[in-house]
Amino acid sequence: MTDGFKFTPKKSGLAAALDQAQKQEGLIKKESKALSQEIKYSKPEDCSERIRIIFDDSGSMAGPKITDAIEGCVEFMRNCVLNQTAVSIHPMNKVADQQLEPLTTNLPALSVAVKALVGPDGDILVSGSTPLFETFDRAQKMNPKASRYVIFSDGQPNNTEKKEQCLTQAIEEKTPVDTVFICIGDSDYGAVLLKEIADRTGGYFLKFDRNKVNFKSAFKYLAPTLRLQLHDGNVRKALEEGRLK
Repeated sequence: MTDGFKFTPKKSGLAAALDQAQKQEGLIKKESKALSQEIKYSKPEDCSERIRIIFDDSGSMAGPKITDAIEGCVEFMRNCVLNQTAVSIHPMNKVADQQLEPLTTNLPALSVAVKALVGPDGDILVSGSTPLFETFDRAQKMNPKASRYVIFSDGQPNNTEKKEQCLTQAIEEKTPVDTVFICIGDSDYGAVLLKEIADRTGGYFLKFDRNKVNFKSAFKYLAPTLRLQLHDGNVRKALEEGRLK
């Protein structure tokens, strides 16, 4: 007898993994939507902290680096005070993204949106070079104005034409710029410029060696609730050496 019986082959391997990933993403979106309906979010312009993150999605970030970066941004937002902090994320290559670039206090929704920068296999969906200053310039022109910027990268910008313009504006507007250099080993490729940006604007410079530091655990220290600890040089050293969790 076959009436009422339907055979469905069980998926395995990659197919099963993709199905599971899609189910999890669907649950996250439903939870985020439900949370958004329950909470009344304040306007970004009313927040004391308005942070714009310049996100390196260049080709060299492909693989574990981009996954770490996304998880780090999500952890960063988990350490922001509800309705006191507005955040936006500006990918260097995926431009004009209406889900990421406007400042928002709905951080659960932004946490979901930033995960869409990678496909189910971990590949960067849109990759390219490192237009750091072009992205920084675009973020500086957006309203509400940021009270702080955070830039992270694993290399050097491909064009520094807008460097002085961006830094001069940040200095005049008294907007600190925190920078994070991602490296493997003792490489300083790109670190000097990022340190200059932080030093000239009054921000923090951090160097994350992936052999020592878990980006997800470390990046959160730039969030408003933990950032004051970075005033202490010993704390910054401990963070860079992977001794802080």
